[in-house]
Amino acid sequence: MKIHLLIIFFLVNIISHAKYDPKIIAELIDQAEIIGYGEISEFGPIEFTLVFKSVIKGSPLKSIKILKFANWTCASRWTNYKVGEKLLVFLDISDDNSYYALGGGNEGEMPIFDDNLYYKSPYNSLDINATEFSFDSDSLFGYKYSLEEVISIIKNYIAERENYHQISKNAAFKIPKTDLTFKSKIISELKSVVYPN
Repeated sequence: MKIHLLIIFFLVNIISHAKYDPKIIAELIDQAEIIGYGEISEFGPIEFTLVFKSVIKGSPLKSIKILKFANWTCASRWTNYKVGEKLLVFLDISDDNSYYALGGGNEGEMPIFDDNLYYKSPYNSLDINATEFSFDSDSLFGYKYSLEEVISIIKNYIAERENYHQISKNAAFKIPKTDLTFKSKIISELKSVVYPN
């Protein structure tokens, strides 16, 4: 009887195993129809309204309704949605013309506090290079960058996409461990995910 239960357990586990591949920054930029940052002005059970301060890629909009991220087994949002929350968003459009943040792990919503952007590690505390950042009663494991630097590098990546990929393909190119810039994060992710040696 125990062996039957064990076999059933493994079969159910294999069948129901959800595969989650987090989107890297380059994928977010490449796949987004709209990239911009702003502040949540209202939210409901299904969507929230973001008032843009700036749109980096896509149609310049004043505000937009975005589907809320729904927590699931492999990923959850770092906090509940709040009016006044500031975000950088990487958005796509669904078949029914609804906007949603890219990434099954909520990678397409990045919090902004005090003119700094926080890039949540998809591996949370398992990422040995990530730092835990606390905001009131909420926290996330990830990386902190100045918002100004992030915007500049996103624009640079859009304009120089092929150069980023050429650098990342070069096996001899090594990023110094002390180089903690947003540009280096994009290149290191490309090197490890898209062009592993």
